[in-house]
Amino acid sequence: MKTYPVPPCIRGSALLVALFLMAASATASITVLNNLIENPSDSGAGPAIWYSTSGGVNSGSAASSLITFTLDKAATDFFGTANAAFAVRDGAASGAGISGSGTTGYATGTVGTVVMTFQTPSTLVNSSLFSRGQFASPPNFELFLLGGTSQLRITLANQQNTILGTVAADTWYYLAITWDLNLASNQVSWRLGAMGDAPAGLSSGTITAAEVGNSSQSIFIAGRPGTAGSNYTGAFQNIAIYDRTLSAGAIEDQFSAIPEPSGYVALLGGIAVGLVLLRRRAQG
Repeated sequence: MKTYPVPPCIRGSALLVALFLMAASATASITVLNNLIENPSDSGAGPAIWYSTSGGVNSGSAASSLITFTLDKAATDFFGTANAAFAVRDGAASGAGISGSGTTGYATGTVGTVVMTFQTPSTLVNSSLFSRGQFASPPNFELFLLGGTSQLRITLANQQNTILGTVAADTWYYLAITWDLNLASNQVSWRLGAMGDAPAGLSSGTITAAEVGNSSQSIFIAGRPGTAGSNYTGAFQNIAIYDRTLSAGAIEDQFSAIPEPSGYVALLGGIAVGLVLLRRRAQG
């Protein structure tokens, strides 16, 4: 049977369609993750404040002023999109970008959740990622990276340290921390996993604070105010703060929605190869 070569214009169109479908798949995964952060699967309220790559800074409905280092969209996010993830602004030394004492900004209540997707820096050094109030006042907590041991820990106000796990450099992670100070145990729970891992890779635990402290505290992101050398040099794709405890199922659903990183490496590689082929055909 006689065969006929496929015209270059048709081959090019097919390649463009394939690239479009790959890009659409990536967009769909991003949309699913963002939707589960904004509209959790437990049907409860969405975040009060949300630093999101899709909606920008402070997409939530609460006050816009967090007590934090100044964050800019200056890093590549988990999906490979340049200048989409948040990083501490260049030159922001300890104290820079921090506003006020927290009396007019957003403050957590007795019940809450913070969800973060973050990338560790290429060099792991001691740094503070997130804290509820000044960590010296109970029962606040601080999420801290120990550069020397590559460990991520939570420190409660009474210096009760709990290691969440060991992290690798240049790696994206998902973390959710919930607290309920109305419980007799002053319970703080956490779930941590590398982004793209199977649901079984999500570790979890519960900490009981030994002291009862203030019911409302400010939020600090990417550094301790007034503490030199504590600012976090990694990146954040999402920081969502809820005024309620997010259910375990909603947290697990968010984590399960994150695709494997290898899929995005293949996607970006396929797009790059496709564009080169299209260019060669156009030139030929």
